[in-house]
Amino acid sequence: MIRAHDLRLLPIGLAAWAAAAATGALPVVTVIESGGLLCAGAWGVVLTVVVGLGALRRHRAAAVLAVVAVALAGGALAVTSVVAAAPARHPPALREAAESRASVAVLVRVDTSTRPLASGGVWFDGTALRIDDRPLSAPVRVFLAEPGGRLPVAAEVLLQARAQAPAAESESTLLSATAVLDRSPPEGVAAVAELLRSGFLARTAALGGDVAGLLPGLATGDTTALPADLEEDMRTASLTHLTAVSGANCAVVVAAGWLVAALLGAGRRLRTVAALVVLLAFVVLVTPEPSVVRAAAMATVVLLARLGRRSGAAVPALLASVLLLVLVDPAIASRLGFVLSVLATGGLLLAAEPIARRLQDVLPRPLALLVAVPLAAQLACQPAVLLIDPSIPVYGVLANLLAEPAAPAATGLGLIGCLLAPWWPAGADVAIRLAAVPAWWIASIARAVATWPSPRIAWLPGGVGLLALTLLTALALLLVTRSRRLVLPRRVAATVLAGALVVGGASSVAAPLLRSAAVPSDWRVAMCDIGQGDAVLVRGDAGVLLVDTGPLPERLDACLRLLGLDRLELLVLTHYDLDHVGGVGAVVGRVDEALVGPVADEGDERDRAALDGGGALVREAARGDSGSLGSLHWRVLWPEPGSTLRGNEASVTLRVDIAADARGGPLSLAMLGDLGAEAQGRIARLDPGRVDVVKVAHHGSADQAPALYDALGARIGLVSVGADNTYGHPTASLLTLLADRGTRALRTDLEGTELLAVHPEGVVAWSSGAAAPVTALDEHGRGVPTLLSGGSPLGRAEDGISTRPAGVSRRSRHPGAAGRLPTPTTGWMRNRRGVTRGRSGVTRNDRPGLRKDRPGLSISLVMFAHTAVLLFLAAAPHQPPWSIVLFAVALIGTGIGAFSDSRRYRREFLERQRRRGPS
Repeated sequence: MIRAHDLRLLPIGLAAWAAAAATGALPVVTVIESGGLLCAGAWGVVLTVVVGLGALRRHRAAAVLAVVAVALAGGALAVTSVVAAAPARHPPALREAAESRASVAVLVRVDTSTRPLASGGVWFDGTALRIDDRPLSAPVRVFLAEPGGRLPVAAEVLLQARAQAPAAESESTLLSATAVLDRSPPEGVAAVAELLRSGFLARTAALGGDVAGLLPGLATGDTTALPADLEEDMRTASLTHLTAVSGANCAVVVAAGWLVAALLGAGRRLRTVAALVVLLAFVVLVTPEPSVVRAAAMATVVLLARLGRRSGAAVPALLASVLLLVLVDPAIASRLGFVLSVLATGGLLLAAEPIARRLQDVLPRPLALLVAVPLAAQLACQPAVLLIDPSIPVYGVLANLLAEPAAPAATGLGLIGCLLAPWWPAGADVAIRLAAVPAWWIASIARAVATWPSPRIAWLPGGVGLLALTLLTALALLLVTRSRRLVLPRRVAATVLAGALVVGGASSVAAPLLRSAAVPSDWRVAMCDIGQGDAVLVRGDAGVLLVDTGPLPERLDACLRLLGLDRLELLVLTHYDLDHVGGVGAVVGRVDEALVGPVADEGDERDRAALDGGGALVREAARGDSGSLGSLHWRVLWPEPGSTLRGNEASVTLRVDIAADARGGPLSLAMLGDLGAEAQGRIARLDPGRVDVVKVAHHGSADQAPALYDALGARIGLVSVGADNTYGHPTASLLTLLADRGTRALRTDLEGTELLAVHPEGVVAWSSGAAAPVTALDEHGRGVPTLLSGGSPLGRAEDGISTRPAGVSRRSRHPGAAGRLPTPTTGWMRNRRGVTRGRSGVTRNDRPGLRKDRPGLSISLVMFAHTAVLLFLAAAPHQPPWSIVLFAVALIGTGIGAFSDSRRYRREFLERQRRRGPS
């Protein structure tokens, strides 16, 4: 029997949460200047409903109106809280600094661990304490250009920075800092916490490998030492939530505090106080991230309820903590960590038990519980995750099933090591080495799952995708209900889910495979659609040359998969702007040799070092350098040897000539990087020779030298540019320049990825027909994180559906079956005819007559369709014929199941009518 949950706080909690998030999404000026109107409107609605309630107090609708009135009151309180907090969150000093864009001296307290930026700097959340000589206390998000090392939490740093106003009230003001003018260490309790964190990091660093970076994340949520590639693998495997401190960690800490107090002979009240003190100390140690605050608030509610001899039920505690937090700190309502933490906890509390009961039809109870926990959490979180990552992990539930049993041991032993590190290093080392074993297991699972084929399924982006997945999730949860009144809805839900799994899986997985199959095999040149940036591939008979990597590794990796490329013989980085080298991580370890432009700063050196560390032979390019990849011959035209030029004007410029071979006739092309008109003119005077194709300089900007295009005489101009970019690329003047010379412009913003092949009739172009959006860059041209306000990189959710039909009723309703005993409850496997085989050895038929709640064929097809999708994914990208046949069979089977269910339901309906007799 599934327990009934106390949901009395649900209406007011959800209303307050929604109102805080909606009001926080308004512009800062609107909330501050029109706050009175917002509050008046919110409370006016509440008053209207209360008046209506008084008029209808004897009507049936009175109870519903009372619930609505309470919920609206919660929403009005949240609106009032947002309006009241806005002036302090966005004080005049910060707003004036943002409007003037002037560089100011800002004293900031560091509130979170620093996280690296792709540009080489760091970012963190903090509290601005002073601007010039004006005191304040306002939340800020700091982007620090210089690496600066690790900044201790609670330290105060004086920054030279420019302020940028946030887009919404719930977001923090952005500070782009160029230098740290002064810094002071944390004091008091914060200093002790920093001593523990730094000591723990130092002890775990000695472990080396993945464990050195992962163990601090598992124990204290500190991911500063987590390798970037392991973090990406954990994201792929939906395991990043393990490094985000939340309810499980708080439960371990509270239980430890309670147990120690009990062993010391403390009474119930002292045990509760001890648990609260330990919980508070833990929050200080791990820093108050949104997920930590949510978990700590919920634990506090439960402990206080226990102190008052209340039940301390989990669901009311969760709802109470949500209500209290959004009223005290309304900005938390839209933070990603808080949203995912609440959804995951709610999924566990409300859905895990019904899912486990349903899975017990096919699995033993312990295994059913193990599967139900990650499945419930990921079903609850996935709709929210879609808003930032429109894809669904395929192996998330399986990865969590394998990894999560090791997490408590790593967390508990890691915390012991953290507490002992500064005071008893030898004891800390013992605990840390013991914790390293489960941490190694988790890292190994993440590494292994990340290598499996097609780990994510693309989904519809935006609100449409959110609505679609929410509907499918609701249908999946409907399947686990056992109410006899929901037999037909469950069968309809099963049919819809089976069809969605097959059709959705086919469209999201087969479509890219079919696009890959449509790519011409004889292509010579490929201009990848990677947004606003460059990534051009040239293929000879003995290897592939890649010029630049674009802004993002995942986009370059998608292009390489489309073309079926695993290895690159030569990489050329023309210069070190983010839109040309940001995707270098996708090819580290896959490149034999690299030619790079002149190095200007430490960030450039890091890119070179990454390639060198991946095994590539790295050397700086200069005019006169040349080489061959079989039929492909390349020659460097620019820069001059020993040149002092840097940036765009020093872009490595190539001429590539491909001789005729088995793939087609000859082809020549010039690759101009981001050269400006002056450098182009100098190359034109060096007589570069005529070519068939030119990769247009600087994404089609207006800074072009017509003389160079005259000298090249290309028939095709490749323009790599992001759709809807804000730079105006390609410019009308560039397009006119090409048209006047008879050069056909091929643009990624209009046609997507472009491929060129050489046929007897000439050069043939192929395009994918889909353009990628522009990468967000800051005012310095650097990529910036696109997290929600205050968000933390938590685990990704999973929409795996693994449900079973409703169980056969324990007591028959057949007229001749009156007085039959219920089926033994020890059974866990039920066959198609209602025969239950119990572990006691008893076998009986509990439904000899018409079975109203019999499992339908379409429900079984949910499992079959899900298996078909997974098998198809496992076969990618090779796509053998049997996988297509399997999808076709699953699709046909779904239709048969729907038809069979409809006929069965009609027979049952007619049978019920016959039994009732004439009315």
